Amino acid sequence: MNSITSIFRECLKFLWNHWIHLVLLIPAAIAYTFVHESLHALAVIVQGGKMLEFVWVPSPEEWGHVRYEFPEGQAYSELVILLAPYLLPLSLLFIGIILIWRVTASRQAARWIGRSIYFWLILVPLFDLAHAAIPYQLGARNDFCYAFGMPTLFSSYVISFTGAFLAFGGYILQKRIYQSEQLSLQAYMVLAVLVVLLVVLMSL
Repeated sequence: MNSITSIFRECLKFLWNHWIHLVLLIPAAIAYTFVHESLHALAVIVQGGKMLEFVWVPSPEEWGHVRYEFPEGQAYSELVILLAPYLLPLSLLFIGIILIWRVTASRQAARWIGRSIYFWLILVPLFDLAHAAIPYQLGARNDFCYAFGMPTLFSSYVISFTGAFLAFGGYILQKRIYQSEQLSLQAYMVLAVLVVLLVVLMSL
C-alpha cells in the first residue's frame, strides 16, 4: 500500500512541476495542429499541387485536414504528403535530446530550462507520434492508414517495439533532467500507461 501511495505522489509531483506547461497545452495544441497541416500543404505545393481547403482549428470530429488537387498528368508522391508532418516530432525529438545533453552538462543551467525542454521537445513529440500510431493500430483511418494501408501483425510488432524503445529513451532522459527528483520506473510506467489510455479515449 505504501508503494502505491509513493508512486501516486511521484506522479502528482511530476504533474505539479509541469503545471504551467499543462495549462499552455490547449493553445499549444492549436498551434501544433496549424504547423502539422501546414506541412501537409507544403508537401502539396512543393510538388506542384493546388490547395483547395485548409482546416487547422481542432473540432470534436477531427484535429484538422487539407484538401488539394494536382493538374492532370502531374507526378507527385501521396506518401510524402501524408508523412511530411511527422518530420516535425522527429526533428523536435532530435533537437530535444541534444539540448538536454548540453543543458545537463552545464551546472549553471536553470532547472526549469531542462524541464521545459523535456516537456515540449520530448513528451509532446512522443505524444504526437503516439496519437497517430495507436489509433492506426486500432483501425482509425488516419495518415498512417492512408500511407501504409490497414494495420497488420507485423506493423503491430514494429509500432510496439518502437513505442517501447522511445518510452525507455524518455525515461533515461528524465533521469538525466530530474536527477534527485527523477521518477521511479514504476511511476514513469504509470504515467506512460495513462497517456496511452488518453490517446485511446481521444481516438474513440
